[in-house]
Amino acid sequence: MKKIERMLKSVCYLFVISVFMIYCSSVDLTDTSSGSEVTNGIMGKVVSAGANKAGVQVFLIRSDSWEKDVISNQISIDSIETGSDGKFRFTDIQTGEYTVLSISDDSSFIEQDITVDLKSMVDLDILELTPSASVSGKVRGDSFTPTAVRIKNTHLNSPIAEDGSFRFISVPSDEVQLYAEFSSEEKNLITYARGLFLHPGSNIENVELKVISDGIMLDDFNDGIIRSNLDWLTGSSYWYAYTEGEGSVIEPENLENALSEENAYEGRSLSVRFILSDSTEIPYASVGCRLGNQDREYVDFSDLKAISFMMRGTGTVRMNLITALVDKNEQSTRRGDFGVVLEAQDWWQLYTIGVEELMPEPDSRIEEEGKTWQDAKDSVRAIVFGSWAEPGSEIELGLDNIFLIGIDQSHFAD
Repeated sequence: MKKIERMLKSVCYLFVISVFMIYCSSVDLTDTSSGSEVTNGIMGKVVSAGANKAGVQVFLIRSDSWEKDVISNQISIDSIETGSDGKFRFTDIQTGEYTVLSISDDSSFIEQDITVDLKSMVDLDILELTPSASVSGKVRGDSFTPTAVRIKNTHLNSPIAEDGSFRFISVPSDEVQLYAEFSSEEKNLITYARGLFLHPGSNIENVELKVISDGIMLDDFNDGIIRSNLDWLTGSSYWYAYTEGEGSVIEPENLENALSEENAYEGRSLSVRFILSDSTEIPYASVGCRLGNQDREYVDFSDLKAISFMMRGTGTVRMNLITALVDKNEQSTRRGDFGVVLEAQDWWQLYTIGVEELMPEPDSRIEEEGKTWQDAKDSVRAIVFGSWAEPGSEIELGLDNIFLIGIDQSHFAD
């Protein structure tokens, strides 16, 4: 009888334990949604030239929230100073994506992205401060009030003084993009980016960021189609490819395949390769955007002030505006038009070309006739990016965020 009682008690205990385990498996006892019972952390050691770096401020930034807070400069959720041994430790933080950022007083820099899982102490081990650079300048935005300048793909931002000046005392020694942030409800407000390549220890001053309110976006390529952003106004504004010289090709052959997120400046960019024929004396390849429509081929650009765009690549590129003045010439002399020659860099860089810089190509018919931009500005049909290079050359070209400054929607209305 006692044996039976012991067996029944054992069964009861097992039943109670089983029910408890089932309950535990269905309830999250470590729920951090309310911010309680968080035991996660991040630790590491900051060094410089192999030596422990004491007294360096280390910032912890929530990666999914920094952008909305960057303007108010409230990007850091916690900060701590390294000890005499260079070590630091953040505790009691929630799970998620973070960035550890440190800027020392000798202009050295660290930024590292990490993921913190539930109940884990992430050891970053040794973080080496790397030589950095400094940048300063002014933001100009007509009557608009600038709020901050930030650097693309980092958590760095600079407040702006009343006179528009800003300063970064320590930024990565590499290719950087500076952005001016403005408070405005103007739909046509253009916020400029400025591309710089910073060498370790360099100090770049007098950088000017401009914001111009009277402009229109020709294309940012983010829709993934070859029709430009103006197509809704004209009904026939689109990108096309053109080559001269048997054997010259443009890759990819289908331009829609050239609208890619790979190595893009922002979202999608247009990226092509010109492979120029080695069997033609003066081979040529280009991509262009038609501006007019079926009823009116030419657009009046008399109010155009400048053309702004992001470009990267290799080799020499000429940006041209094709006009009725050149179209009137016979086919064999339709070359050059009004434009400017640019050397593409291997990083995204902002180019702003004023109309005063637009010149006919040397030795072209329009140059021989002494024509200037003023003679052709009222009849523009396309903007073209092309290259006359050595036979057999390969030219890489990337384009993004093309603005027509001084032009608005009314210029494209019927």
